[in-house]
Amino acid sequence: MSAWGNGNGFNNGNFGNPGFGNAGFGNPGHGGGFQQPHHGQTAPGNAPWQGGFPQGAGHPAGAGPYGHQTPGGFNSGGQGQFGQGHFGQSQFGQHQPPGGAPPPRRRGKMAPLFGLCALAVVAIIAIVATLNALSGPEYANEGYVPAPATNNPAPLPEPELDDTVDELLENNSLYAQQIASPVRCEMEPIDAHAAEDHELEAHIDQLNGCLMAIWDPAFAGTEYELVRPRANVYGESVVTPCNSGETMGPNALYCPANQEVYWSTELSKEVPEYGQPMVLDMVMAHEFAHGVQARVNIGLAWQYEAGQVTEREALTMSRRSETQADCMAGMALSAMALSRNITNDEFDNIIAATKAGGADVGSGDPTIESTHPHSDTRDYWMRQGLNSTGVGTCNSWVAPEAHVR
Repeated sequence: MSAWGNGNGFNNGNFGNPGFGNAGFGNPGHGGGFQQPHHGQTAPGNAPWQGGFPQGAGHPAGAGPYGHQTPGGFNSGGQGQFGQGHFGQSQFGQHQPPGGAPPPRRRGKMAPLFGLCALAVVAIIAIVATLNALSGPEYANEGYVPAPATNNPAPLPEPELDDTVDELLENNSLYAQQIASPVRCEMEPIDAHAAEDHELEAHIDQLNGCLMAIWDPAFAGTEYELVRPRANVYGESVVTPCNSGETMGPNALYCPANQEVYWSTELSKEVPEYGQPMVLDMVMAHEFAHGVQARVNIGLAWQYEAGQVTEREALTMSRRSETQADCMAGMALSAMALSRNITNDEFDNIIAATKAGGADVGSGDPTIESTHPHSDTRDYWMRQGLNSTGVGTCNSWVAPEAHVR
């Protein structure tokens, strides 16, 4: 059903069903990566997860997100997808000019005065730095108050799709935008095993408020409107407007029919990785991303197109949807990492759970072609999002098919 459930089915087998929120994006395999479109940009200075991930590993390079940074980006020392690594030129000092260091300059009578002036400047800089440190980081969402969730959200847009599907999927106006980063999102992780249903629901609703602060500013540059989804928590089964009246088992999903998100308390029991700290937040950031897709017509467009093509092509489109949601979830987690002090261990949990959601892992079939992508594919797209603030980074619709397997 969803990227994070057991979902091997796709909208009960009906690709034309408008319940597009139940599908998502996949993760391309490891490698140099495809050429990103010229929408958005990588903004390593704004992304808290500055350490970058070495490709294929379960932990960040260097000392972590706030420690020293390893140049080389995703390929851990090589030239990655975004030029010379995640940070461009090395941050570790400056190279000597050719021929070595220049000889020392002769000191004149004004040297002591210049020395005193230099000391004064250094003192001023130190004072400013201290004041900045005491005042804390500058968050991008200060003063932003997200609207509450409602039972009556603004309806999803309904464009004419015959001639606009490719434009909506590949050149959506959202791709030219940047998310807000870093954002202030002061909330604690929750124990998905021990928390009561009402506590989980309150946590997801608070998380949705943070996600609104991250994504709503990006919508300001488009013709679209973002709404805050309502949070639902259930046990072993639930009936949603997206299940055609049928009961759904343990899962997590976004339902476009009512624009609400769902989390099953049984999900973390079925997949142990989903019970680790911060993983519930990652899963629900993924489901929120399906809501982002819905609000900019990506969801409706791909579901419409999937009803016109072969089953194999429709499966590929489903995986493109899932990989995009993985990438968007990573982008959101990076934006809130600073204020939430997300640790290396918690990022390890996120990566492990992302890979555990791979179709090959769940099925035990390393060659499976499903609605959901393989573990290495999910891993790749999650890392793409963790290291960028440009929404165009998550444009999986222009990626080679090998990157959405």
